[in-house]
Amino acid sequence: MKKTALAILAIVCVPLVATIGCADGQMSDADLEKMVREIVATNAAVETTAFDLTMDAQVDVEGDADVDQMVISGVGSGVVDSASQSMHMTMDMVTTVPGEGEIELPVEYYVVDGWMYMSVQVPEQGEQWMKFQMPQGMWEQQSQVQQQIDMLRDAEEVTYLGTEEVNGVVCHVVKIIPDMESLREMVAQMQGQMGGLEGIDLSAMDLSQMMKSMSMTQYIAEDSLLLMKTEQHMVIEITAEQLGIPGDEFERITEEVSTAMVFRDYNEPATIQLPQAALAAAAIG
Repeated sequence: MKKTALAILAIVCVPLVATIGCADGQMSDADLEKMVREIVATNAAVETTAFDLTMDAQVDVEGDADVDQMVISGVGSGVVDSASQSMHMTMDMVTTVPGEGEIELPVEYYVVDGWMYMSVQVPEQGEQWMKFQMPQGMWEQQSQVQQQIDMLRDAEEVTYLGTEEVNGVVCHVVKIIPDMESLREMVAQMQGQMGGLEGIDLSAMDLSQMMKSMSMTQYIAEDSLLLMKTEQHMVIEITAEQLGIPGDEFERITEEVSTAMVFRDYNEPATIQLPQAALAAAAIG
């Protein structure tokens, strides 16, 4: 497998707006804790929402004698129906590799009836549809809203930055240092789901070793306390050993990833229907 394909697959598997205003302000610890509790309760009651997603990543793939550098950008959107525990997301990613030009990688995800369906355009292999049965309790890790709220609830550190506007909505701004143990548990629930893709055993990953740094900024509507936007920055380092593949493919992949999600259409009707190709997907794991 080419190192470029490995790096792209790593980005796909990493459990991904204009603002105006001034992010400064003060809030007591007691008031911040109270606000966090109210935000968690309010967003837990949300049944449906839609979102838009952007991602930018710089990837260095180190081999025996060289380092391949590439840039990956992505734009996507999706809808989440918490009432039926279903989701649909599409994302178009473009990888720019010096000397090789651009590689387009459309990715599509569904969660329906306890199964995750994923279609990915793997370079030189074309479209691949796969499905994975989700373990009990896995929905919380696939619901974008619930995932963000869990990050806030379990955060190691929450800092209030003041208020800003997102699409005309005044928002509280908080910076989060996630709790690594919570992230580790999230990855543990995903162990083995991607094991059939190119022979990569993601169950061998140790998040505490992979994640070099991670921070998140959340924007919560001042009036409704609904989540309006999140920004996330991660630095990840992955070795061939952690992926369970031979070391002659590469030695180390270092990724610096920035993502932004903007949420909209809260509690609007949502229709999620699997395409025929997804229904015919082979089960993995």
